[in-house]
Amino acid sequence: LELGVVGSKSSIKTLNYYELWDDELIVAVPAGHSLAKKQKITVEELSKEPFILREKGSGTLKIMESYLLLSIESLNIVARLGSSTAVKEGIKAGLGVSILSSRALETELKTGILKALKVNGLDMKRKFYLMKDSKRTASPLCQAIFDFLLTTSNKKL
Repeated sequence: LELGVVGSKSSIKTLNYYELWDDELIVAVPAGHSLAKKQKITVEELSKEPFILREKGSGTLKIMESYLLLSIESLNIVARLGSSTAVKEGIKAGLGVSILSSRALETELKTGILKALKVNGLDMKRKFYLMKDSKRTASPLCQAIFDFLLTTSNKKL
């Protein structure tokens, strides 16, 4: 792997990270859901809902666990899915609610298909990073993408 965009850092020492974007994790519910009328909910309310999780190892899952400070097993888990797109489709289908990146939900929130909620007392912010392996020499294409992403991100390094 020459280059990656990730939401959390790995412990692999040869990987270098460059801050790209700010992000926020938010609770996503279908527009017709009983909680959709609220702006904020409690962790207790969230724990009572059927919940769709990302797969183990997902950066979103790691960040969510650290903010909620509760065992994921205490949630009413109905599915574990391998991508944000799959989770969004599950939410739209009424399978449950979830916590996802606000960036991943932009289209669904703008069109009103899904509703965003915040959790009382939690500010679930994170960063996205551009990742490069220092042991690899970047190809010209990889270097061009790297340079483009850094110059167009909302962060100045």
